[in-house]
Amino acid sequence: MNCKSVLSFSLLTFFVTLTSTAQTGAGGVGTTGTNPMWYDANELNLVNGNKVSNWQDMSGNGNDLSQTNATKQPIYTDGALNGLPVVTFDGADDFLTRGATSGLGGGEITVFIVFQRSSATAQCLINAGYSAELDKWMIYDPGNDRLVCKHKSPTNKYAMWIGGTGTPTFTSTHYRGAGTQVYSQGNLMGTNSTPYTAQSGHNLIRVGTYNYNVTNYLLDGFIAEIVVFNTDLNILERRIVENYLGAKYGLSIPVDRYAYEATHNVGVIGIGDNGFDTHTDSKGAGVLQISNPTALTTGDHLFCGHTNDALSSFTTADIPASLSGSKRWTRTWRAGETNDVGTVNVTYHLTGGNNFAAGATYRLLVDTDGNFSDATIVSGTYDGGTQTVSFTYDFSDGDYFTLCGVEQTLDIHSITSGNWSNTATWDCTCIPTSNDDVFIDPGHTVTVDVNAECDSLYIDPTSTLAMNSTVNIDILGSFDNDGTANFTDGSVSLIGTQEQTVDAGANGITFNDLIINNTVPSDVNFVNGTFTLNGLMTPTSGNVIVSSPFIINSTSATTGGRVGMTGGGCSFTGEFTVRRFLEGGNSDWRNIASPVMGADFNDWDPDLSISCTDCPDGCAYGSNGCFVSIRRYKNNTTLDISSINDPITNATGYEVYCGDDLSTFTGTTLNTTGTLRTGTLDESVSGNWEIKGNPYACPIDFDDLTFSGVGQYYYVYDAAIGGYQWYDRASGSASTPELADGYVAMGQAIWMMGPGTISFTEGMKVENADATFKTQEKPDYSLYLTLKENSSLYSCIANIDASVSTLDGLDELDVMHLELPDQKAPSIAFKTSGELVRKSYLEQNRLDKAVPVYINILNEGYYTIEASNIANFNDYSYVYLYDSETGDMIDLKDENYVFYSEVGVHDSRLTLILSNSEVSDSEDTGYLNISDDNNGISFVQMDHVVDIRITDSGIENAEITLINALGQVERYFELTSLVEGSNLITIPADVKGVRILCVNINGQRITKKLVF
Repeated sequence: MNCKSVLSFSLLTFFVTLTSTAQTGAGGVGTTGTNPMWYDANELNLVNGNKVSNWQDMSGNGNDLSQTNATKQPIYTDGALNGLPVVTFDGADDFLTRGATSGLGGGEITVFIVFQRSSATAQCLINAGYSAELDKWMIYDPGNDRLVCKHKSPTNKYAMWIGGTGTPTFTSTHYRGAGTQVYSQGNLMGTNSTPYTAQSGHNLIRVGTYNYNVTNYLLDGFIAEIVVFNTDLNILERRIVENYLGAKYGLSIPVDRYAYEATHNVGVIGIGDNGFDTHTDSKGAGVLQISNPTALTTGDHLFCGHTNDALSSFTTADIPASLSGSKRWTRTWRAGETNDVGTVNVTYHLTGGNNFAAGATYRLLVDTDGNFSDATIVSGTYDGGTQTVSFTYDFSDGDYFTLCGVEQTLDIHSITSGNWSNTATWDCTCIPTSNDDVFIDPGHTVTVDVNAECDSLYIDPTSTLAMNSTVNIDILGSFDNDGTANFTDGSVSLIGTQEQTVDAGANGITFNDLIINNTVPSDVNFVNGTFTLNGLMTPTSGNVIVSSPFIINSTSATTGGRVGMTGGGCSFTGEFTVRRFLEGGNSDWRNIASPVMGADFNDWDPDLSISCTDCPDGCAYGSNGCFVSIRRYKNNTTLDISSINDPITNATGYEVYCGDDLSTFTGTTLNTTGTLRTGTLDESVSGNWEIKGNPYACPIDFDDLTFSGVGQYYYVYDAAIGGYQWYDRASGSASTPELADGYVAMGQAIWMMGPGTISFTEGMKVENADATFKTQEKPDYSLYLTLKENSSLYSCIANIDASVSTLDGLDELDVMHLELPDQKAPSIAFKTSGELVRKSYLEQNRLDKAVPVYINILNEGYYTIEASNIANFNDYSYVYLYDSETGDMIDLKDENYVFYSEVGVHDSRLTLILSNSEVSDSEDTGYLNISDDNNGISFVQMDHVVDIRITDSGIENAEITLINALGQVERYFELTSLVEGSNLITIPADVKGVRILCVNINGQRITKKLVF
């Protein structure tokens, strides 16, 4: 070994490097002409568990394997062999195939396969068919744990070896004129002396099964790599490929020339001389080529492998001080040398987006311990035409090396329409990097089809830049659009480290998703033209300055633009126009809020007919004079707007009457312009009811609100039913599925009950939600009662839930009933401790209960009460509704209740009975309501059910009996205590006539007359 030195290029050496034929096959053996097929699972761009529909050929010949039937596609399995992926075949029906393949018609074939069989069943690894012979050559297990390498020349000839099931290995099979040889990890396992004869007309390759019958010989195991040569490799070439595979997959080989596979096991290439053969040029499929050794003699070898780090990964952590400003690949290589091959040419091929630095700044760094701070620095020669940089160096065994350089900035112009990832699209014959200024030149349409990057970006007036749906483009500099920026798919990221300007131009720019993360942070200016956001803006860092129209768009009731969580390093200057799409329907009230600050009602006037005393549309007069169509509500007081110039207060909610006439609203899109609200906002909620608004240009999760003294539920007016729908945070349930996740859309107002305070925070934002209320499946074990007006679509829903953390009386879990004079729908609620609640929580003790039902009927006629979710309401076997006016006792599990009602409030007509005892209806229904008894006890008889209601605290040691007219005790009820609220006693259905119910409380006896 010569001492380490830095050598400059001679013209002759450089010429030889460029004109030598690089060996691009596995291990640096073979060319595209001699290596027609090469499949490597490590090169599949898949994730664990994906199906493999196409296995790309790495030989450069495009001979991919495929499987169009999804059920027969093998599976990509990550990390299965020495940390590297494999393709797994299920042994049932998986296989891959391809048709006619050129280059397989000669008299020599060499096949390397890295595989594992999971069982000793009959199975085939690979089978090649020709026009005359469907099984011209194949490698398979006939089912007795033997690996058979067969060829038909002209009859079947075999070379085989025994065993190996369940263990990963690799074989090489050499079909040649001198006979067949099969090696296992470099060890000769079997031979056959019959020559392999050439066969023309190749038409089929199958991997994982046999050509004759694809339902048999199916591989149960995996394949990591297949390399096929159409030559008989010499001994040196075979051992180079064996070193490549052995190092990569951690498999031992008898002639191991590379000792650094523990850390640098991927992409091993080699040159050498074994006394019979010489191999002086090696590249493989990677970016590194070694060639032209100057002192190669018998027994000399040089192998190099790398760490498999992505070539998109760089570091500046350990660069020599003299190369300040450079960066290097995170990937490093290591040299394994036997004896001394002398100096070699080291060439890096930088095409395909790997040209990361200015050509003159590239340096080879060589070091003995892998820390390149004190590395030997080697200068080289850069060729812009071939995008290669070449060095000459004399390695020592164990040397680490890598490539560094100073980032370059290129002006890259499109030269044709095409994909961003196609080097033929660009005049540099490269793919733009984050250092490059990119120009879409006249008449070209370029599609961003991969995750892309650039410094600045310019689109010519006659050109188009489009995005595919799942890709992102990073822009580190300015973006100037004079043409068409079709960004309605994918995402655009502004991630510079200095001031950035985005110019929309005359045609404007429509973004899908927009990421702003200027990391200094510096100004990010949006100027000229119109900007439209249809998806999510993620503002993490940067001073966002808007001096041109910027629209956060709402395209439907369920989709739209939104501004996600705003990072602490981000600020906004300028105005945004936030749109909210309002669906058509009934002409009625909607609950609306402003998602920006500084707006006034002039913003809404073009989109709505607004009626007030000082409005351009004038007044719509009714019986009460001028009808005001926008109002807010605070402290039980309605506050009307007085002028179109009144401000729309952010975080305040408004009731807005939307209608083309008195019956129909066709829908509209509201535009509200002002400054975006960011950060935390504390809001007070007045006593009783107040309507508040979502203050952000993004949906929020009501469950994440911070409450103090405020009811943890909200209402929204629903024009479809003419009344209010509710969401209950305590259980995550709602009166309508659209509210079931508790999301509050941007521009949405909600009714809340105070007094108290609430806090809005950035963390409440729901970035991935639709721009309106959205259903989310949650377990719901509550019972719903829906009151429907039969002559219209108007309805109202009340709800019963059971909880171990509550009592039957009124508490903070209950959702108070909201009912305002302008609603169209009838109301239903439960009467609890003298108050009306829309969701009543009862103690979860499975005791029978009777709950008074309140209804408010606005139009005389027929109504229906139906119960839903009974199947999930598990606390009670029976759910009855008792109508004291008609005497009907309805089992709501079996039928709905239809009844006739006059206009007015009916707060004692209906009673909901929850019981685990069956109640039978009687023809002679009696009803007795006694309300002024001793000890705070009242009785309600509902057919054969008696509700003993306790208004004070519960009573212990109660004894209850039923006595007939003769004074005889007919029934004794095992009820030892009476709880506050309802206590139900079920009288057997066969009891008729007059009875006395006796309640004995601590020696005091209370008797009540009952009639059946």
